Amino acid sequence: MAARLVVLVVGLEPVDSGKTTLAAGIAGGLARMGFDVGVSKPVGGVDLWRSPWVLREVERLGIVVSGDAVALARAAEPEDPLDEVNPLAVLLAPVDPSRSEWRVTTSDLPLHLRAVAARLTACGGRGKSTLQAVNTEAARRLPGLWARRIEEAASALKPEPVRAGDELMEGLLGPGSLAQADSCLKAILDRREAVVIESQSDVAAPTPLSLTANVVVAVAPGKAAVLSGDRYSRAVSVAGSLGSPHLIRASEAVRLARPRAAFDLPVLEEPGLGYSPGDLAELLDAILDTAGVR
Repeated sequence: MAARLVVLVVGLEPVDSGKTTLAAGIAGGLARMGFDVGVSKPVGGVDLWRSPWVLREVERLGIVVSGDAVALARAAEPEDPLDEVNPLAVLLAPVDPSRSEWRVTTSDLPLHLRAVAARLTACGGRGKSTLQAVNTEAARRLPGLWARRIEEAASALKPEPVRAGDELMEGLLGPGSLAQADSCLKAILDRREAVVIESQSDVAAPTPLSLTANVVVAVAPGKAAVLSGDRYSRAVSVAGSLGSPHLIRASEAVRLARPRAAFDLPVLEEPGLGYSPGDLAELLDAILDTAGVR
């Protein structure tokens, strides 16, 4: 089976756009319509200062995983393994400014220097391969109690992580890893009738294969817009390099592609419960109309 409906959910804010809640709602709505639905968070990073609960999930699962991927999987209940749903995952932690004589704070550092652990899973005809890594250099930049807590979580990882430094972490987070993340996305696309892909932050697309979506849903707090996947992909090409969609902001691509329709999103008094079946009815209709799938 090859997916005939692929929905890419992108955010228009750097954080807290509402991508995960909306992606889960779309996946659930499509499943209620009878679609065999898969979900994907190809690239996921989590700031442990904001979401320390993720460390408990890392210990429980034995793999590095992003908080959004855990939340998406809980809500959508996919049949695909979580390491395939989220093939590239990164844990980011705060730095201790006293270790640099108060000259360096967390916001001063690029992501790979804040990355304390990462996992890259590749999916292929001969099965999956997984590399997990702990950044020993980043660990030395952490506040002491954080270093201890992250080491506790790292000791639960299976397979046992490689212990390396900033250089390896920079490589794991580089463009070359996106092709391997795409190999797991392709596996899900090949198995499911419909797939909902969640991007990260406010980038136009997490990986090149994500741009094969036939529908794009852009979300901002309280608002969602539906776009043709073809128009969106062309807009990304105009805005930059088609091979590097993760370097382009989603808002720029949305502006160029021009949404077909926009919808108000209801206020969620309990965000953890997600959207009710009726909340997204018009949005789901627009998704199916845009894709030409009924």
